[in-house]
Amino acid sequence: MKQPNILFIFSDQHRHDVLGCAGHPLVQTPNLDRLADLGMRFERTWTQCPVCMPWAIYA
Repeated sequence: MKQPNILFIFSDQHRHDVLGCAGHPLVQTPNLDRLADLGMRFERTWTQCPVCMPWAIYA
């Protein structure tokens, strides 16, 4: 069986609902919307260690 290619994209410094694909009426994010359409979005997730956390500890 061929191994799938998996790419995780984590973004930081914005709210989860400030995307066109999340239904925001003003924000236009065509590239992120296309990624969401072709891939998978997790809408009910939570973390106690956000993306910037490792850098903030050592900066």
